[in-house]
Amino acid sequence: MLNETTGALFYAIPPAIGAATGGDVLIAVGRAFSADPQLDFAGKALTLRSRSVLRQPAGGLYTLAHDSSLEAARGRDLTLQGELIAPADASVSLSGSTFTVTAGGTLTLAAGAGVTLAAPAGSALGGTATLGAGAALRASAALTLGGAPPDFVRRVVSTTAAGAWTAGAADLDGSGGVDIFFASEGDNTIGWHQNLGGSPPEFTRWAISSTARGAHGIFPADLDADGHTDLLATYGPNQGSVVWYQNDGGMPASFSERAIAAVRGAFSVFAADVDSDGDLDVLSASNEDDTVAWYESDGGASPSFTRRVISSSADGAQSVFAADLDGDADTDVLSASYSNDTVAWHENGGEPAPVFAERVISRAADGATSVFAADLDGDGDLDVLS
Repeated sequence: MLNETTGALFYAIPPAIGAATGGDVLIAVGRAFSADPQLDFAGKALTLRSRSVLRQPAGGLYTLAHDSSLEAARGRDLTLQGELIAPADASVSLSGSTFTVTAGGTLTLAAGAGVTLAAPAGSALGGTATLGAGAALRASAALTLGGAPPDFVRRVVSTTAAGAWTAGAADLDGSGGVDIFFASEGDNTIGWHQNLGGSPPEFTRWAISSTARGAHGIFPADLDADGHTDLLATYGPNQGSVVWYQNDGGMPASFSERAIAAVRGAFSVFAADVDSDGDLDVLSASNEDDTVAWYESDGGASPSFTRRVISSSADGAQSVFAADLDGDADTDVLSASYSNDTVAWHENGGEPAPVFAERVISRAADGATSVFAADLDGDGDLDVLS
């Protein structure tokens, strides 16, 4: 209850949890927990520090009264299990923190109230909000997520990658630094830039192959499970190739080219465990034979691969990606096809030798050249970008 004379806030908590009160602010050092069905803040602030959690039994109620505020320390978590009601002049502020509404939890905002999950200006920390299954967010006021947009400074790594087509980042030499790998079509090169450290970091260029004619795709994966990051690549506009470069270790790392398959118009490459046998398989999209395929790994120390066709009607196939899109614990495949403007996913039937069923996402992706999957709306399932 609130002591109107002293302005202090008192409520029942288990004795194992420490809380100090004084003035008009309650500071919870550990977890703040109330078994009472209602916890009121009248013109006061509750500040949660350390790894603090605010919990209430499902169906319980927290009420922020007029001029009240609820804050979590920067970078810490706030979990709402019951219901939190914020009136017009109340606020919930989490500076760079995570706000979770669990199953059965509800956040209700009146007009003029606000929930802000934002990092201070110039901070790299942003807030996130997560709603558990069965949770609700009701707002007639603005909900602000994240901090100020980050600023980016352009740093030139190389000006000599003629016709640079694809680039990415991974620790190729095992140094703990993030290196950069690339495929450049104009000079037929597969290569990498070794991160030498520093702030900003400096890089040294190493060519892996200078005969990868028309190099396009490149992707990092430890195909032989030896703890070193290997590189997959595609090259060749006509009788093209899907290859992998085995990382032999060392400082700097050295690579040995290993053939996977000859593929007409090999363009994009990816790696995932397609058949759920514990090793990484390879996927490719090739635009001259309109094919999306996967290459089954035998799991050996220097693996060999068997080609399996997923689709031979992906007209002008340019991009391939793999992810569990339907949440059934097997790996599905996404493709983007330039010539028929199609983005599709290929549902993995889950068999030991998977059979795929094509599901068209869009036939209006004009000149589709790339596809990707990520949970954009934070609802727990994967969305698709093209």
